[in-house]
Amino acid sequence: MLRDALAHHQAGRLREAEALYREVLAAEPRNAEALHLLGVALHQLGRHEEAIARIEEAIGVDAARPEFHSNLGEVHRMCGRPAQAERAYRAALALNPGLAAAHGNLGHALLAQQRIAEAAESYERAAELDPGNAGVIVNLAYAQLELGRLQEAERRSREALALRPGDAEAHQFLAAALAGLDRFDEAAASYRRAIELKPDYVEAHVNYAQLCLVRGDYAQGWKHYAWRRKRRDPAEWTGAEDLRGKSILLQYEQGLGDTIHFCRYAPLVAARGAKVYLQVPAVLAPLLRGLGETVPEGAPPPRTDFRCALLDLPAAFGTSLESIPADIPYVRADPGEWRAKLSGDKAKLVGLCWRGNPTYAGDRHRSMPFTTLAPLFAVPGVRYVSLQKELRPEERHARLLHPGLDFAGTAGLVAALDLVISVDTVWAHWAGAAGKPLWLMLSRIPHWCWMTEREDSPWYPTARLFRQETQGDWAPVVARLARELRRRG
Repeated sequence: MLRDALAHHQAGRLREAEALYREVLAAEPRNAEALHLLGVALHQLGRHEEAIARIEEAIGVDAARPEFHSNLGEVHRMCGRPAQAERAYRAALALNPGLAAAHGNLGHALLAQQRIAEAAESYERAAELDPGNAGVIVNLAYAQLELGRLQEAERRSREALALRPGDAEAHQFLAAALAGLDRFDEAAASYRRAIELKPDYVEAHVNYAQLCLVRGDYAQGWKHYAWRRKRRDPAEWTGAEDLRGKSILLQYEQGLGDTIHFCRYAPLVAARGAKVYLQVPAVLAPLLRGLGETVPEGAPPPRTDFRCALLDLPAAFGTSLESIPADIPYVRADPGEWRAKLSGDKAKLVGLCWRGNPTYAGDRHRSMPFTTLAPLFAVPGVRYVSLQKELRPEERHARLLHPGLDFAGTAGLVAALDLVISVDTVWAHWAGAAGKPLWLMLSRIPHWCWMTEREDSPWYPTARLFRQETQGDWAPVVARLARELRRRG
């Protein structure tokens, strides 16, 4: 009967297989194979908790079967429990270190826990055991890409494509690696190939868009960037519709920095004759009222004739490098008495921001350890003011004032400063939008809006860009900043 149940299972007749497995177990309650296979069938039927219970019963009967542990790990992983999945995969590999699939799946579980280096090791081992498995090699390429090992990511992507030339994901990862290596034309070709193979590949469209934008090709960039939202809203304003006498809701969709960056378009929309409502994060709502009627995040939006995402406005206006709206300042905050409080000895007031939100996917590339800033504190005649909301114990310094204000308070504080030195965070965008002198510390592979090579920004005329030469190496950037501060006295 077990053989018949397995035949149904392999043919995809899962309910029939379930019924027969249960018949076997009615006669033999401790039949480990039937318990395990029933668990697998239940998982495939979407009954995951029952599946876990049955597979754990099978392990209780016979804990020496690596496939039992491996399949238990798979159920946990598919249920979004990567830590439990990891334990099960490791149990399987302790019994049989040669299970290529278990190594690969362990890589997935580790990746889900953001343990990328360990994931890469697991994928590497899976690839050694199963060198013809293009899927494993694609995953390894992705992990290497995330670790910043761009040449290795390129090699592995090409290895996967030699096995499976039509793999859109491998082309996408190859493109990302090539872009990071400054081989932009090759990267663009690989992105286009990925899109050709998979026309609805959103990530490839968006990454290709960012490559176009960082190179200043805004016509192609805005077109592909629209793919970040798959479905078009019938009420979406595209730039072609007449706004005279109409109302429109401009909606934020990404972080605070992007919201500040693109709310500059609100007055241009109003100039088309529209009543503008600006839906923004609650902390920004009081500060952006001059750009339209603000609707804080979480508040019910008004009924309007049109809607448009803030990041679709550049496309709606056909923005090119020459037509970027950079009439600053377009945001303002009251400095209150901060200038008088901070500048008693006439020192230059410089705001510092060295790290951003750690939940942002690219934060490890843009943020830096506080100790890296040490050369700045050796420059005389400067009073440094922290723009971080909170300081960690190791970030306290005798030459760093830390007001620890809320968002509106920090915006007012920025208005009182002579200069802001920041990594790519909301305070960089706020300083630029407020017309404050900004020295921006950029990773070697920055956000697309900062482009490449140039030391100025067409988006923020008061900004100077200080770029890494080597990814992850902030020391030369800070040393250059310190020299510039000394030179300017």
